[in-house]
Amino acid sequence: MADELLLSPGQVRIARIATGLVLAMLTLGTVIALATYPSWQLGLALVCVLAAAPLALLLPGRMRAPLQPGIPARAYLASAGLAVGAVALIASAGVLFSLAPIR
Repeated sequence: MADELLLSPGQVRIARIATGLVLAMLTLGTVIALATYPSWQLGLALVCVLAAAPLALLLPGRMRAPLQPGIPARAYLASAGLAVGAVALIASAGVLFSLAPIR
């Protein structure tokens, strides 16, 4: 059996555009905050957001439809790893952003 991807090529394109716009807004907000109130927390938050961008943009094209017969569980690890990595980096950026000494 051939494994099927969860999204069609058109849906992948729309998901990547939406993800790119959200990440661009996050990056812009972090850069503005870093320029206004420079701190190591905001610098590290910017690094986390920039590191999450490629993971989040690759994710829609690699998601597989769930529970397909004949597909080993490790085939799902590629998309699961990308998703967990992107969420962890964005969450870390949020925590660092909240710890920054903004007056």
